[in-house]
Amino acid sequence: MSVLRGRTVTADRGLPAVARCARWLEALGASVVDGEHLACEGVRITLPGAGDDPVALASSAGVYDGPVGPGRWHPLDVPGCVAAAWAGLGLLAATWDAGRGGAVREGSVPLLDAAIGASELSALLVDDPPRGWEPVRWAASPWVGTYACADGRWVQLHAGMPSHLARLLRHPLVEGSLEVSAETLADPLRVGSPREAWRSRRALRALFRRHPARRWEEVLGGDGLCVVMCRQEAEVRAMFPDGRPLRVRALDVATRPPPPPDGRPLGGLRVLDLTQVIAGPTAGRALAALGAEVTKVVDPHARQGWVEAFRAAFDVGKRTVALDLRTEAGRAALVGLLRDADVVIHGFRPQAAERLGVSDDDIRRHAPAAVIGVVSAYGWDGPFGGWPGWEQTAQALAGTELDYGQGRPELVPLPATDLCTGLLLALGVVAALVGGHAARVDATLLGTALELRDGAPARTAVRRAGLKAVLARRPELVRRVERPGLGALTEIGVPLAMAGVERFGEPGPGAVVPDRARRRLMRTLPWVAVLVGGRIGG
Repeated sequence: MSVLRGRTVTADRGLPAVARCARWLEALGASVVDGEHLACEGVRITLPGAGDDPVALASSAGVYDGPVGPGRWHPLDVPGCVAAAWAGLGLLAATWDAGRGGAVREGSVPLLDAAIGASELSALLVDDPPRGWEPVRWAASPWVGTYACADGRWVQLHAGMPSHLARLLRHPLVEGSLEVSAETLADPLRVGSPREAWRSRRALRALFRRHPARRWEEVLGGDGLCVVMCRQEAEVRAMFPDGRPLRVRALDVATRPPPPPDGRPLGGLRVLDLTQVIAGPTAGRALAALGAEVTKVVDPHARQGWVEAFRAAFDVGKRTVALDLRTEAGRAALVGLLRDADVVIHGFRPQAAERLGVSDDDIRRHAPAAVIGVVSAYGWDGPFGGWPGWEQTAQALAGTELDYGQGRPELVPLPATDLCTGLLLALGVVAALVGGHAARVDATLLGTALELRDGAPARTAVRRAGLKAVLARRPELVRRVERPGLGALTEIGVPLAMAGVERFGEPGPGAVVPDRARRRLMRTLPWVAVLVGGRIGG
């Protein structure tokens, strides 16, 4: 069942970002005809800058900026994908609202604003970075990185979660090869010391040179660890000829009757957000900006250094509830939240979802009319079906890392895959609401990584804009938030300008307080050496 069947969308497909959005809506069942801008049933979205030179626009937004040094080209159409997703979200959310008697709206998504919004994490470092943030130390961790193998090819390893590192160390191909401190076992991104980081990186280099890349992928990846072989784009496209980033399967069950309109496109919609890190929380944040009442469930025992920081950045506009779903009491409390939910989003693989009480059957038992949105690394079928993954592994599989590093894999320092996957998940959820049917919505990191490569400018010289200067030119898109116990946060607002849309929401939770610059510098300098050395080494 195509969720947008019977809906007609007009689109100016001469504009690449509009054409991209139109293609997504067509895949969801809409009939797309040529016309001005992007419109559906009286709702209209414009995309200022959609016809501008894409390299110049991306450069001016700081999309090609790295942490240091000059700007560097990468093979991703970040402005086009982010703008297309927000335009589609605005169009469908306003269409849903108009269908329940709300106002017929117009909105705009400037491509420059969409591109700037992709730098959300970097924005938190523009002024006084929050305490607890150790981005250089995190980046210097040897447990997330690329390693050369016996056949000259490379693998991307991501063992940045305590459970993943513990399983890696116990694996028969690895056991006895690596020594790890208790501090590192507790949080692999905060390695116990620079000396330990150097030692572990050397040991990992020697370890991965024992076997070809494909064997590491098949054995470690096949056993549920985050290890993939770095591929060229053509290789992975041959493996995934469909390459769609979003799938929506509607059920023959109507969604709940919508609540009365309240001036916000998704006002009154109740969303239960069980996601973590970036992609899923971005979906919840987007729905909150459109007016939905989003309840975020967080693990009270998550202690890794990045957890509070990411919650502060990506749980804006949500109500937070701490539940331990591994306990009977936590699962019982979850049932009450499920019964109230119109939408449930999560990122659990099937076995984990079943164990925690959030499988499709569990959710349908308590909320039969809900739209279920799931973010995954590679989907549930195909050669990597059900495997765990991250931004890094998606970039490695899609050929992005090899292109960016010109033969030696290097991570594009922008979580564009995560961000766009979250926005596409939200787009699929709202499409299902417009269609009026309960549905299962799936968005994948790999599909999005390939989508970002479609239409990307060819390799060329680019310039560094400097995010601080970029934000100074767009003050209406930025705010500094001061709150007791949180300190100062720099927040970039959503790029969709539309009546009833919250550009800025209430700051997300997290004990985030400005740190003293000198103390931070002294703590960071040893990790700079580890990070640079790791990139220079083989």
